[in-house]
Amino acid sequence: MKRNVLVSFVSILILGGCQSIPGKLPDNEFTFNSGRTSTKNAIIKTFRSRDYHIVRNTQSELVMDRPASDSVRAQLIYGSRQNGAPDARVILTFSGDNPTRVRSVAQIVTSNGRASGRIVDMSQNAEAREAIARGMDEVKKTLDKK
Repeated sequence: MKRNVLVSFVSILILGGCQSIPGKLPDNEFTFNSGRTSTKNAIIKTFRSRDYHIVRNTQSELVMDRPASDSVRAQLIYGSRQNGAPDARVILTFSGDNPTRVRSVAQIVTSNGRASGRIVDMSQNAEAREAIARGMDEVKKTLDKK
């Protein structure tokens, strides 16, 4: 009898856990009521103050990296002997001009620049999405002051 109750309880927990798994989150997009150039300049200024450096800057794309040394979890999961702290990468794609839409992608880059390196998409990670959103809120405040 106790065994049947235990098996039923475990089955309910497993099925209940499967139901709470959310689907894929929508793209992390932001809209700014300013031109593309001023939006990009404000983003660069804001993210540079957060220790990001520019990897690539084209008319429609901006790629920035910074060491993820403040994230112990990222270091434990993605760090290596050669490079203890992986890089946090943000890829921003720009479309339109006044209003300017910005789509963001978050990644973790291990052993950046080495053949053994790998790139892990973090766009569905709530913590990464929130960090980008905080930066974009700061950009929006900067642009609204002008």
